[in-house]
Amino acid sequence: MRRLITKESQYNMKNLPLILSALALIGVIAIGAKTMNAPKSTPTVVKQTIIKKDTATGEEKTVEVDVPTTRIAFVDFDSLQNDYKFYQTKKKEFESREKKITAELERESKALQTQYASFMKRMNEGKVKSQAEAQAMEKKLTTGQSNLEKKQANLTKKLLDDQEKFTISVQKKIKDAIEKYNSNNQYDYVLSKSSLINSILYSNKDLDITSEVAKILNK
Repeated sequence: MRRLITKESQYNMKNLPLILSALALIGVIAIGAKTMNAPKSTPTVVKQTIIKKDTATGEEKTVEVDVPTTRIAFVDFDSLQNDYKFYQTKKKEFESREKKITAELERESKALQTQYASFMKRMNEGKVKSQAEAQAMEKKLTTGQSNLEKKQANLTKKLLDDQEKFTISVQKKIKDAIEKYNSNNQYDYVLSKSSLINSILYSNKDLDITSEVAKILNK
């Protein structure tokens, strides 16, 4: 008889990749790679002295030029996840749903295991009187296992699809919130900071706009 699946080998839902994470939200990092779509404003400039060579005479002379400053802020996604109420609510809903799926699959798997053990006990005691009876029970158990595997695949796919859709919607909400916050074009770039993927080696806390973005998201 085909070996029945076990809870440990087949239905450990903890191995599923939970999409809702800072890593998923890092998709918003693209915001920091371009200037915001707000109306252009005149950038502030600083005076900088450079040495310029005259192409005609070859002489070098010191000149003062205006250099535009780059205005940068950053969002800490670890903090944003904790402060974004809607995100936290949905995260708990997905975790609860995952636990229910796990419990349901484990319950049905145990029922199959019980049927299998009972059948083998009857076989060993010589209580299965005919080959037809044995084949019928084997077919029943095999069909039950196959149906359970299909159910796991369908429930898992639906869960992951819903998580992915939610993540995409959250990314858009965060992007929109940052653009709203920067509607006056006070920043040229907004970078992302996270414990999972962090390209910022140093950051001035005065440039952290996480709490302001969270306030917009929580309205």
